Amino acid sequence: MEFIELGPELEEHFVDFPCARPRQDWTESSEYAIQFSLAWNLRAKRVRALGALSGDRLMGVLIWAPEVEDSRNWQCIVLGVRRGEQGRGIGRQLKEKLIELGRVEGIREINSLVHRENTDMLKLNRALDAVVIPDPDDSEGRNLICTIEVIPDSLST
Repeated sequence: MEFIELGPELEEHFVDFPCARPRQDWTESSEYAIQFSLAWNLRAKRVRALGALSGDRLMGVLIWAPEVEDSRNWQCIVLGVRRGEQGRGIGRQLKEKLIELGRVEGIREINSLVHRENTDMLKLNRALDAVVIPDPDDSEGRNLICTIEVIPDSLST
């Protein structure tokens, strides 16, 4: 498995990327974001993306951007793994690659908004030592915020 930062020139890999899971409605927005808006957002430099490739087949995508309030923090926007490939560690490897990149770039924390019923993503974030709290802006209590502290390379030695 090769992990690369994706650019808009790889758009043909995004447009048919299936990652939504049946009966898990919150995954449909992730699939839509990858298939229909990722290339445009990459061209506009609004987001960055990591891809997990097996040969020329895209197996997973992680989309992130600097937070508006503090660019030293990143917001993980979407983490999607190709349907049928979930549960094989691809999402974890993508998230670990993002943390490594954050260390190199001096990022302080990575935040993810996770649907309460997305137990796999909550488990993954907790395994990476995320602090998980209810989203204070979600009056319906559907989402949680997972925060991973990133220790920059300059401080970790």
